[in-house]
Amino acid sequence: MLGNRKRPLISAGLFGLFLLSILVLAPACAQGPKATTAPLFELTDQFGQPAGLAQLRGKVVVLTFLYTSCPDTCPLIISEIQQAVTQLETSGSGEVAMVAVTVDPNRDTVERLREYTSRLAPGWLFLTGEPGQLKTAWGNYRIYVEKPRDGAALGEGTAGHGNSPAGHQGYEVIHNAKAVLIDKEGFLRAELTGEWGAKELEAKLRRLLAGKEITGDFRPWQSFVSFLYRCGPVSFDSLGIAVGHFLLLLSVPTSLVAVGYLMTRRR
Repeated sequence: MLGNRKRPLISAGLFGLFLLSILVLAPACAQGPKATTAPLFELTDQFGQPAGLAQLRGKVVVLTFLYTSCPDTCPLIISEIQQAVTQLETSGSGEVAMVAVTVDPNRDTVERLREYTSRLAPGWLFLTGEPGQLKTAWGNYRIYVEKPRDGAALGEGTAGHGNSPAGHQGYEVIHNAKAVLIDKEGFLRAELTGEWGAKELEAKLRRLLAGKEITGDFRPWQSFVSFLYRCGPVSFDSLGIAVGHFLLLLSVPTSLVAVGYLMTRRR
């Protein structure tokens, strides 16, 4: 049996090994996520001209996916983006590009987009294109788009839309609303989903214009999993990888403690 004098030494040794394992493994997480290049696309703008992300290199891009006949959510997103960009200094606002890609190409013709953007703040690019081009862009940015049935597209059998505001008659397109932030070098830097407003977007734009990283709000569980997954963005897709990483990190100190416990139990 080990003497009482040796047990503190073993405990101290185990604690030292635990700290050493943290020092060895933590730098991999401290390096942060690798920047991901924003998927490129080339579509057609409201003037009938080719337009895409490649031409916007050197500007911070706010990219969203909307449609002009949307009665509620899309106008709100446009308003929040315009408010955020307006709050920037004149020089800063000139370095920001506001880009919308339609999720309703059947109605959002070039002529319709030109008429719609004439009522918006200057600087908007509203893009459309061939169905295949748009589907690729939607998929690359994880935009879910559900088109109505043929009958609904003609205004038949669409319950609840009879009292739609002028210009919004017919069908609604179901899609997930988000704003994607792309830096001047063409790297994805943030996604705004759920409840967000002009102030949050403005703060993130200011950081990107200043060449700084975007930091998120502190959420203990999300921050913990993000740390384990090389401080990268957390999603349900990456949660399994994060848990595996956590178990790998946990196995080192657990093994050391187990070995130490067995050593103290030896006679």
